[in-house]
Amino acid sequence: GDLHVDKMDGLVEDANAKIVKCVRRGPLKYARENGVRHIVFYGDLCEKYRMSYEGQVALYQLFLSPECEEFVLHFILGNHDFAENGAHSLEVLKVLANLMGKRLKVYTEQTLVKIGGRKFNMMPHPVLDTRRDCLNVGHFEMKNSFRDNGRQIDHGFTTPHKCVVGHLHTNHRVRRAHYSGTLYQTNFGESLPK
Repeated sequence: GDLHVDKMDGLVEDANAKIVKCVRRGPLKYARENGVRHIVFYGDLCEKYRMSYEGQVALYQLFLSPECEEFVLHFILGNHDFAENGAHSLEVLKVLANLMGKRLKVYTEQTLVKIGGRKFNMMPHPVLDTRRDCLNVGHFEMKNSFRDNGRQIDHGFTTPHKCVVGHLHTNHRVRRAHYSGTLYQTNFGESLPK
């Protein structure tokens, strides 16, 4: 789900370090215990298109640490990750990807990839072109999905295809689309537990 690095900066002491701790105790721990090699982040890595120095350091320390060596990390753009002029927060990850090689993948355009013999359709925001023959990884609102305050969305995108989706911070499912939610509470409207 969405990490929103820098969102809590100034509100919570060492906020970015706490976000990284959630990644360690959540998806990394789960992946290690269950033999998962690929971890996909569904957009909104950052709260805004320019990641802070502190945010970059926190993420670099995590992604370059020995505990991440066994994983391949995949990132797509979310609506918070880029500016109107095309600049985006994943630019810093592209630099890191050059150091990490095949262990870090950044998708800023729709891309079809194979992971473990299965096809994935990486759909960075604002792409809505789902495919029947893939697991679609996106960042969008589906009609009848739920906002963090519990209100149902009566407009938006619909698809009959299987999707895992970021953007909405509460874990739920709408038809064949699964929202994993965020690892930590980003606002008071989000229901717990995380």
